[in-house]
Amino acid sequence: DHGRFDLSQWLSGGRGALLSIRCGTWVSFATLSVCAGMCVVLMWRRRTLAALQRRWAWLHVNNFDEVKGTAQLSLFSRMKYGHTPSIKQWVDVLEQRLSALAPAGARICIAGSSCGLVPNCANLVVDELVRRTGGRYRRVHIGVSLPKDQSLRSLNYCNLSMAEREAEMATRSVRVLEPEVLGESDAVLVVDDIISTGLHEQQLREALSKHIDERRLGFWYFIALSPESDPKTEYALAHALYPDATKLCCDIAASPDGAHQITKRMLTFLLTGDLPPDFAHLSALPAGFIRRLLDTLDSSGLRHLPSYQAGCCALAELHQRASVATRRLVARAPVPDVNACMDRVELRAGEKLVWHFRHGESAANAAGQVASEADGDRGDGLCTERQRHEADAAYADARLTATGIAQAQARRAD
Repeated sequence: DHGRFDLSQWLSGGRGALLSIRCGTWVSFATLSVCAGMCVVLMWRRRTLAALQRRWAWLHVNNFDEVKGTAQLSLFSRMKYGHTPSIKQWVDVLEQRLSALAPAGARICIAGSSCGLVPNCANLVVDELVRRTGGRYRRVHIGVSLPKDQSLRSLNYCNLSMAEREAEMATRSVRVLEPEVLGESDAVLVVDDIISTGLHEQQLREALSKHIDERRLGFWYFIALSPESDPKTEYALAHALYPDATKLCCDIAASPDGAHQITKRMLTFLLTGDLPPDFAHLSALPAGFIRRLLDTLDSSGLRHLPSYQAGCCALAELHQRASVATRRLVARAPVPDVNACMDRVELRAGEKLVWHFRHGESAANAAGQVASEADGDRGDGLCTERQRHEADAAYADARLTATGIAQAQARRAD
């Protein structure tokens, strides 16, 4: 028995390679050559796994003053509220980092920290990365479930103490929504915006390690807070550019169309919490963005949560005013020629004219409602049916339903 190599654990992705060599009175040169080769391979594998499993952050922060006024903090604050150019800028960093880290042919899955009916910024980053790389990295969805009595509330974790966070986390259930996507040899990288206490990461590790070797699990963050930092630092970092909701609304209004995607944090910041009862800050938002906010609140079901209802009513009122103003404008100028109608409109500096055309319920509208309800009934936090509906070309120009025809005839009579 001159030599024996037990590589079963290594090849199966176990806890490491057992390299056992039993030598007699002599060891041949061929045996030594094989040993040297296997050691090189083992060292390369361990180095790769260590690189994949380490926690990486773009910015390490002990306190707010360290990063106050920096370009990276501005990027982070905008990204938290769905600013598309900022999201793409961080994706540039992630893509470059992944290209240098991942060996050719490596099977890597990318996951956001958690999925919901309204995405957080981490999932927007992951979606952009997967889209940009043409499917080189596969998408993994992770869901967080809350007890039924806690699902109808909005909670800001930045304002909780460590003990309160631990109690809150203990009520949540984290799971991989599509475990069949994962293979035994896959590495998974979880992307999140910030880590402070590490409680959520621990839950994610437990959920993912049921399906893959934990050594193949990595976490990449924009900011890593030191454990000794003040819990309020996380809130200060997120609001570095937006100390109040008015500033965010003005930034959205001053940006080109499509520059902001709607995130859960944006909805919470604009519509809940300690805000003026008249929600005057919302009046700065463009009419089109108000419509997008209302559509998101409807499709996600957040509109029915008690903490959102007052803000939703304020949004709906602003939308109604814009619609009434548009109808009055058209009534004053019943001319089929749009240019002739425009000649009669006097706009002050900074004002825009919005044309709003509405016919009635179409087959696409009805199918979209059914898809949203199916996603909500499933309760897994995904918008699978809604996304399938929006991608269906058959609904691009759908006919009116019977209800839609009745609505259109009633509006014509008005």
